[in-house]
Amino acid sequence: MEVSLDGRAHWEPCELVTGERPHVWSLWRYTWLHPSAGRRTLLVRATDGTSAMQTAGCRGRFPGGTSGYDRMEVFSSSG
Repeated sequence: MEVSLDGRAHWEPCELVTGERPHVWSLWRYTWLHPSAGRRTLLVRATDGTSAMQTAGCRGRFPGGTSGYDRMEVFSSSG
């Protein structure tokens, strides 16, 4: 799992919290050390067991599984 804080220009690795197990949902963590003040959109993408990166384009579950980056709007009051 990776997170982008700047609209996909750079990607940072996340830390796996739950341990590696195939075919299950896993929890990940990213520690944002020096957020600048203001509103940001965070993007996340995954890598599958074959090292294939999740693509940005949205797609439904069938036939090959969902795709598209998850995003979250956040606000930081201090840097």
